[in-house]
This record gives sequence, C-alpha cells and structure tokens, in this order.
Amino acid sequence: MILLIKGVDVVGYTYALEDLLGFYGGVMAVAVLILIGWISSVVVGDSPVVINEIHYDPVPKTEHVEFIELFNGSDHEVDLSGWSIVEGVYYQFPQGLRLAPGGYLVVAGEPEAVKARFGINALGPWAGRLSNEGDTVILLDQAKRVVDRVSYKLGFPWPTVGDPPGYSIELINPRLDNALGGNWRASMAGAGTARQPVQVFDLTNTWRYNQEGVDLGQAWRQVDYDDGSWPSGAGLLCVEDAASVEPKNTRLTIGRITYYFRTSFEFTGDPVRTALQFSLMVDDGAVLYLNGQEFYRIRMPDGPVSYNTLASASVGDASLAGPLTVSAPGLVKGRNVLAVEVHQSSANSSDIVFGMTLTLVDAAVALGNGPTPGRANCVLAGDAPPCIWDVAHDPLQPITGQEVVITATVRDPNGVGLVELLYQVVEPGNYLSKADPEFEDPKRWNRLFMSDDGLGSDRLKADGVYTVAIPSAVQIHRRLIRYRIRAADGNGNSITVPYQDDPQPNFAYFVYDGVPPWIGAIQPGSSDRNRSALVLYDFETMPALPVYHLITTRKAHEESQYIPNSTAGQYWGQDYPWYGTLVYDGVVYDHIRFRARGGVWRYSMGKNMWKFDFNRGHDFEARDEYGRPLKATWKKLNLGANIQQGDYGHRGEQGLFEYVGFRLYNLAGCPASITFPVHFRIIENPSETNDTPSNQYDDDFQGLYLAVEQLDGRFLDQHGLPDGNLYKMEGGTGELNNQGRDDPSNKSDLNAFMSGYSSNSTEQWWRNNFDLEGYYSFRAITEAIHNGDIGYGKNYFYYRNPTTGKWSIFPWDLDLTWAETMYGNGNEPFKARVLYSNKNYTGPRQPYYTEYQARLREIMDLLFNSEQVDQLIEEYCALVDRPNPGASMVDADRAMWDYNPILASSYVNPSKAGQGRFYQAAATKDFRGMAQKMKDYVKYVYDNRRNWWNDPPNGPSLTEVELDLAIPDTPVVSYVGPSGYPIDHLVFKTSPYSGYIGQFAAMQWRIAEVTDPAAPAYDPAAPRRYEIETLWTSGRLTTFNQQVQIPAGVVEPGHAYRVRCRVQDSTGRWSHWSDPVQFVAGPALGDGPRLCLALSEIMYHPAASVQPDGWDEDDFEFLEFVNTGLQRLDLSTVKITGAVEFDFANGSIKYLDPGQYVLVVANPWAFECRYGSAVVQRVAGRYDGRLSNGGECIEVRDLYKGLVMAFAYDDDWYKQADGVGHSLVLVDPGSTDPTRLGQKVSWRTSYYWGGSPGKADTK
Repeated sequence: MILLIKGVDVVGYTYALEDLLGFYGGVMAVAVLILIGWISSVVVGDSPVVINEIHYDPVPKTEHVEFIELFNGSDHEVDLSGWSIVEGVYYQFPQGLRLAPGGYLVVAGEPEAVKARFGINALGPWAGRLSNEGDTVILLDQAKRVVDRVSYKLGFPWPTVGDPPGYSIELINPRLDNALGGNWRASMAGAGTARQPVQVFDLTNTWRYNQEGVDLGQAWRQVDYDDGSWPSGAGLLCVEDAASVEPKNTRLTIGRITYYFRTSFEFTGDPVRTALQFSLMVDDGAVLYLNGQEFYRIRMPDGPVSYNTLASASVGDASLAGPLTVSAPGLVKGRNVLAVEVHQSSANSSDIVFGMTLTLVDAAVALGNGPTPGRANCVLAGDAPPCIWDVAHDPLQPITGQEVVITATVRDPNGVGLVELLYQVVEPGNYLSKADPEFEDPKRWNRLFMSDDGLGSDRLKADGVYTVAIPSAVQIHRRLIRYRIRAADGNGNSITVPYQDDPQPNFAYFVYDGVPPWIGAIQPGSSDRNRSALVLYDFETMPALPVYHLITTRKAHEESQYIPNSTAGQYWGQDYPWYGTLVYDGVVYDHIRFRARGGVWRYSMGKNMWKFDFNRGHDFEARDEYGRPLKATWKKLNLGANIQQGDYGHRGEQGLFEYVGFRLYNLAGCPASITFPVHFRIIENPSETNDTPSNQYDDDFQGLYLAVEQLDGRFLDQHGLPDGNLYKMEGGTGELNNQGRDDPSNKSDLNAFMSGYSSNSTEQWWRNNFDLEGYYSFRAITEAIHNGDIGYGKNYFYYRNPTTGKWSIFPWDLDLTWAETMYGNGNEPFKARVLYSNKNYTGPRQPYYTEYQARLREIMDLLFNSEQVDQLIEEYCALVDRPNPGASMVDADRAMWDYNPILASSYVNPSKAGQGRFYQAAATKDFRGMAQKMKDYVKYVYDNRRNWWNDPPNGPSLTEVELDLAIPDTPVVSYVGPSGYPIDHLVFKTSPYSGYIGQFAAMQWRIAEVTDPAAPAYDPAAPRRYEIETLWTSGRLTTFNQQVQIPAGVVEPGHAYRVRCRVQDSTGRWSHWSDPVQFVAGPALGDGPRLCLALSEIMYHPAASVQPDGWDEDDFEFLEFVNTGLQRLDLSTVKITGAVEFDFANGSIKYLDPGQYVLVVANPWAFECRYGSAVVQRVAGRYDGRLSNGGECIEVRDLYKGLVMAFAYDDDWYKQADGVGHSLVLVDPGSTDPTRLGQKVSWRTSYYWGGSPGKADTK
C-alpha cells in the first residue's frame, strides 16, 4: 500500500514520493505524483519530521501533562536547531538539537509533570496553552518555513477526547496527512490492525563481546563500529556457579567493571509500528542501545555512564526479568545493531551474567492505551481505512417533501472502493436512543450508495466529494433522520463515521415545516366565557422567540418530570437518566440526557424545570434574546419553568423576576447567569396538535420557559474569568461545579477560606482573600430585589480567582424575589461579618460599610432606579408580549398552565401548585399588571422599611442604608462646549467642591451611552443600553479640575449619552453621582490638529511563495503606517477596526518617531519567513481577521481624535496588487485630505514584488 508523505497544498509542482509501506515483509517502490489543489502530500523541504501526537486535554485537568510529540520517520538524523512550534503554544528548540531516525521528541508545557506521569524526558516549558476546543500547532524550521501544521478540533472529523481516562489524539500512521482529522484517533489501543509477533533471537543468541577492561567511550554503540576483532559466543555469557543460571554457554573473565556486547539483526517491516519485547538476565546492571540510542537500563544510576560506572545494586543469583516492552527508537529497515554494556556493582565482583531474548511486536497492541509520549502510537495502522471529512447535509433543516443531499469528502491512497449512507428514520411518538438495543438493529438502518460521478446531485466528477440524495418522500414533518457514512478502500479496509469515540454515534437532521398555531382556553369548560373562550395563538405573528424542540418518549417525559402516569417515583439524583434529542436553530443535539431540575421543590409545581446534559464535542450553541451567539458554548442547559410557587401569590410574572434580577447582578458587575426566554416544545406523540379543545394540554407546545446559564467552566469563559474552583454552596459546604486547572481538588481551598472568615479575621485578611468590591455589588442587588432565598447557606456559589487569589460570591436561583413576602432572610455568610456586627443591620463595620454605602449609592444613581429598571422590565416584556392587543406568548403560556390538570393532580404539592393563580397579585389581573407591580416595587424599596422572612423585621430602606450625612455635596455638571455636541469638543464643567468633614481628595468623570428613542441612531430592535455600562471614565483624579473633555473616540454621532461627575473627600466618602447631562452627539468639527498617521501600504492579496514554504498566501498580508508629522506619536490610543481589528495599546510598538514606520500583520511567522528578521522589528503585532481580496473598509480610530480615517480599497484598482505579488502604496502619505483615501488615484502598486514593508517604497 502506498502512503504519501504528509505535506502542504502546493499547486503546479512535481515531486518524487517514496516509501511504499509493508509490514514485516514490506517492499520499496517509487511513486511520482503531479500535485493538484486537493492533494496534500509533500513536507516543505522534504522534512520527515511530523507532529505525531497531541495531548491537549488531560484528565484530571489538574495534571499539567499537555504535550506535543514529534516523530522522525526517515533513516537519517534531522537537525532541529532554531526550529520552533508556534500558534497555539510557542517553543523554540535549542541549537544543536538533533532528532535521530525513527526517534520521538516530546515538548511539554510542564516537562516535570510529563516526566512524573509518563516517565519520559520532555523539552519545555512552552509558552501559552493548547485549547481544549481546538487549536493550531505549526512546526517551523529555522527559516520560519512550515515543516508541519495541524489544526485540530474537538469532535468529528477529529477524535473526541477529554473524558476519563484522558486520551491524547494520535496519528494512525506518521506517513499519512496529519492535516486531516480522519487520520487521527483517540489513543485507545486496538484501533489499528494487530500483527503477529516475530522472534528475533532467544537466550542462546551469539554475541560479540569485549572484556579487555578498557573504556570504549561511545563509538562502540554505533552501527558502523568495527567489532570484527571481538570474540563471539552464545548466551548465556557468564561466570556463575548457581545451578539456576542456565544455559552457561560462554565463560567470561572475572575482574572487570564493565563488559561490552554487540549483535545485529535484519528487519524488513515497518519500524513505526514496531515495539521491542525482551527478557533479560543480567548480573549486576546494564544499559541497552539500539543503533546507538539508549532504550532501557536496569540497576544503573541516571546520567552518562563510563567504564568505571558501578551498577546501583548487586544481584545474588541472576534470574530472567521480563518480558519487558518498550518502543523501538532508531529501528530501521535493514541491518540493526543491538549493543549492551553490563556493569558490576563492585570492582571485585565474583560473577557476571548476560543474556537476553528479543521479539518484535505490534506496538499498538503491546504498549496499550495512550497517551504514548516518546514511543509508538497505540493506534498505529499500516493499511489504514479511508479518511472521511466534511460530512454535511443540505438543507440544514428541510421541510416535508424536500430532497436532502448528503455529501462527504473521502480519500484513500489505495483508491476508494465503496461509500455508502446508512440512515435511520425516527418517527414522532416512536423515539429511540443509542441506549435502546433496537438502535443498532440493521433493520432500522436504510442503505444508499454514494457516488462521485458528477451525475444527479453530485456536482463534480472525481473531486473526492461523494454524494447521495435522501428521497423527498422520506422527509415528513417532525421526523428525525439519523445517518452514518461507511467507506471502504481498494483493499477492503473500512471505516464508519462518526468514529467510535464520538458519544453521538450518528449525524442527524430534523424535518420541520414551522411552528403551527395552538388553540387553547384559559380554563376549558369554565362558565366564565372569557376563561372558556378558545383563542388561536399564532406564534408566527408574535415576537420571535427561539424554539427548543425536545424529541423523546412520552414515558421519559412522565418519569423525568414526575407527572401523571409516572410510575418510577421522584428522582432526586444529580445524574441524567433519560435520553432525548434537542433541536435548536436547525442543529440536532442527539442522544443527550436530561432530568428535572431543582432542589426541595423539584416536582412541586407541576410545570417543572428541566436540565439537559450535552455530549462532549457537541456543546449547545446558545444565542441570547437578540439572536447573538454567546462567547462560550454550553455543556448544560437549564430551563426555568417561569411559574411562581403558588403560596407566595406572585404567579404570572413568567420569567420577569429571574430575567431582570440576573441582568441587574450582571450590570452591577457581579457575574451571574445569562438568561433569555424560549418557546419549549416536546415531540412525544405522533400528532403535533390535537383536534379537540379538551386535549389542549396534550400537545407539542409546552409554554414559555427561561434558559438559564449553568455556573461552570463555560460560565467563567463567558464572563471573562480565569479557570478557578467554582463551588455550589449548600449544607455548610460546597461541591465543585468547575475544577480549576491549578487549584486543589480536595476542597482544602474552600475549607481554608471558610475557616478564615469564620474566625475574627483582620481587615488585611479580608482585602487579601475576598473580592470586597464585587461583594458590595452582590449585596446591593440582593437588598434591592429582596433575594432572601440565599439565606440558610444555599442558592449561591463561591469562586476563587486563581489570578488574584480572592474569593467571590455569585447568585443562583432568583425566583423568590421582588416581594417582601418571599421566603428567606437573605443572610449569606458575609453580611454579618463584613457589613454589620450582626444580621440585623446594626453595628456597621468600618471601613467596609462606608465602601458599601458608596457602591450602593452608585448603583442607585446609575442602575437601580425607576427609569433604568423600568426599561429593563419593558425589555423583557417586549420579548414575550405584544405591544398592542392580541394573543401573545405569555397569554399562551397562561392558557397552557393556569388550569392544567397536572397542577391539581396527586403528583404536585397543592400549596406550591394549584390552579387559577396566575396574575392574582396584579391589580389588572394580567401580565402587564405583574410588570407594573415590579416597577412599583422599585419605588417601594427606596423609601420603605424592609421585611425579611424570620429576620430581621422592619429592616431599613435602600435610602436609609446608603444615607451618610457626612458625604460631600453632589456636584452639578453642565456642558460648556460648542453647540451641537461635536464629538471632538465635548467639554463639561462641574461645580466647585463642597464637603463637610473632610477636604477634597479625588474626583471622577464618566460617560455612558443610553437608549433614547429620539436619538437618530436609535434602533428599536437593538438591545437597550444602561447607564451603568461605562464607555469611558477618567479614573480617580486627585487634582480638582472643573472641566473635562470627553475623548472623541468613545462616542459616535447620532447616539445618546450621559455625562456625570462625583467627588470624594479625605475620609474616603464618595458623593452621589451628579445629575446627568444627556445629549445626542454631533459630528466632529475637525478644527483641531490632525493625527499625523498615514496608512502608507496595504498588502491585501499577497501572492503565493515562489518556493514552497508551507504558508497560505493570506498569511503574508500586512498594513504599514508612517508618522508623517514632526512630533513623536503615541500609538497606545489608536485602534484599527473594520476589515481587521488591532489595538496598538496591546502591541509591541507604542510610539512612532517622525518618519518611522510600523506594521501590523496577519501572521508574524509567515511575515518573517518572507521578509526576514530585520523588518520584524517594526511589527507591532498581529491583527484579527483577514483583508478581503475583493476590497473592504479599513477604519483607524484614536481615543482622543476620534475617526482618523475610514475608506474602502478596491481590487479593481490595480491587477498587480490583486494576487500577483505587489502591494498598494499611498502616493502622498503627507496629504491632509483623508477623504481621498478611497480613490484609486491616491494609490499605486509597489515597485517590487512583495512590497516594501517597514520602509519607503522607492525605486
């Protein structure tokens, strides 16, 4: 079988490719191949060194044993001097480093940890971290040419790893293209085809030996060493009286410290797939070498050895040790030399014994599961099956009667013999999961052959893309279609995808024609016509909500939720016993697991909460209420039921309490769950809707739910927090929801923290160990929304930030809020330890209480006030309710659940469930009345005494808590700039400082964007803006200055903003923020000094390299700037936006002298490869994104000057700059008219191929 040497796409070059692989009886041949675009088969510079194994997600994560393994597949040594690994991590190899033929080299983030875990030495440490979700690893030679590149990801077509026991990903053969995920497997032994062992010799093998008593150095170990003058003899070679030591064939001479032995053998198989299995009889110690490379030592000290090195232990009567199995570094086809030096434990030893057996075995079978750093991969396969990737179906979510085209790219050096599609139809009401035996029944899988003949739905003949169409008759509304692809090569080797390591064992799509209307009454059969009237709820005409479909069985629904007909009883565990399929946004999340969510009231309300657990490699890709993808995907999905406990009298808020509460915590700077309303449906019956009104509850429609972000590692990613221990607190302790990479796993950190705050801790202890600023925000919102259910040690999380070492408290479960009658005293552990001397709001502790008052005052000024909270309430209302009369989602939800029979069944808690309880707390008895009740509550808590469950009664209002008569007077701010509020002349003035018990100490200005429907830039479909979200702040200014100018770069014309100021006295007390000056920003006057920064050169469509270097052409993009003025420029306030993104504040060059150039580039290593190391000194950094080859807008902004330039280049300007190799060069960099940048006449092509980065482009 021919296996091509891995490389990069190079069009138009011809290479001779060698290495026809066999096994132990392999042959050698030569293949010549003309490369075309899709063939990836030649290593740059013909280097045989490949990235062979990557361990990026160890288990447990606290073991820092990530590594990258390189393998030299040639028969010659490779000099790695000056080579480097870049992208995901960075490491530069030392000078003089050489990789032996057949040798492995491991590079690690923490070499000591790899040594401790795997027993091998690794280079390192590298800089950076490999991502568990996917990353790129590039191996560069000294000239920065690409030697090898791997861009892995989690999940098909790449292996799915990260669950216990913690597999690495390994190449199934280092001669295959490692750019393709299908050539990698999780390091589970047995993935390849096992071969029979081959015995090389036994204990009686003949060895040449040297016992002259002289130090032979190192040359004797090498293959080409001449041992012709050495005597030879059969094993055992010894001086030993013990009868158990047999056979004694060759007698040696006593009195030497070291004895040398050599033998050779021929090997005709595949070195990569081979391991050494041997047994050894030695008295006393020995070091073994294969072709000059040490592979084993026994009873010898670490480090270099010489003739005089003594064995580390003595042996009485020698015995046979083994069999031992190790990888075979240096094994080659042809002649191999095995060399052994046997050392005595003392110079006067009375015996010497040496002999060994050797068998060559299949490395994958013999060495077991991986990871396998420094040795052969356990998944090695000589005759590999086809490689499959780019599996797709079109359309993503078909409708009834629509043909679905399935495509897959399949490659195999032996030729592809067969590609077939296996598909399974899952009818609504007849769901089965991978846990059902019937799932794998061949009768459940239909078969279609896929072709690459250019006929029918196949677009192009022989392009490697195999295609088949699933007939239109298969597509029926609400059907789930699962499919797999099986491919076989010309030798009959086959593979089925998804791979065995994938917890989702099939691909899938969902057929859906759209959400139909639902018909329901508030109270079917009621004598009240308003309640019994049937209403048609047309979801297509309502405000759009994301639709989540759960496909499962009726039985799984009943048992998991403990509703009528359930026989299994209530499940209180934390596992996920039930299977289903979730569909959202056209994506099928198949074979997920679920259960009911909640604590003590998990099954009490009837409309219960749900919790879903997604498979590794198939995270849930949530979008927020405005359809924007979240920064982090979700491993778990919580659905809140949006139904209040009936006995608290506030049913019908339908998600308002939690949505607004969590938003307030987040806006105040206390990380909390992201939430958004969803339309939830369950497919468990053959029919989607029912024909009779009496069955309105037996329908796919389940009502309005609230998606709630899980507090776990993804939560930390979403909120920009480092990976630290995150504990869910309950019952006086906590359980890990996220294990920090560098944190203890035995709760010792939590126990120490709890012990610390339970004692009489000092102020310094609190400042060192607790995020006081974050706590002040947490407590302020807790007080504001009456979050009493955090009392009694539950409904909050502790998080330890590994960067600061400080602990924080985060909220959880906000349903019992927004009313004085809600359960709980609100006494989390810190209120009585930080703010007060007890839990009853008495005995304020200083200085914390004053700091807390300042933060509460600020939150009341900027966020928790009627104007801002009312807007937040209305923002949620707009998502779930119509702004004008007509049936809405909240009405449909009320009709589904207010009189649902479940709420009056024996399966619920009557006091918590109950019928007819919607909107009873609202004066208007409707959803809008509930919203108004929340608005009224905001006013109430400002000025009214507070009541908490049990204690404390008659607590202070928010105004009483923040009241401090000693704070400075609130300043008065006015606008003193030109009319029209031009963005480059926004000047504001504050009143003189006025205080009481202290002197002026500091002042602070701030500006924030706000939502103003009258502003020209107002977009009613856009998220609302809240004043607490700061755009710019002056920071704490210790010199009083009545005027401030807002930087032009933080505002945009047509948007509405508010400016405020506050002051602090010498006792540390802050005033209120001033009343705001609200304005709509106008266009810049442009009468100030311009920023003398010119974009002098654009390389937007580079040409490919003349000689292959492994880089893609767009890796050579760059932008060049020049200082055209007479003064030094501060670039730290300059940002590039638009086509690409770059902030000079984060760059390596922050100042630019007159006439000096600076570059930002697409790829710094590719840039250095083409332009050399000298010009790299002018590179400030790497921009995000890529410049369009067709033309795109580039913007440059300065914090203080505003928009410096904005223009679009065009690929029609000059053909020489469009992929031929030349750049665009600005004709007159000193021009003061930035409007001309978007004109062809302002640009020319560079004089030289490649442009002139970092200098003037002159002839």
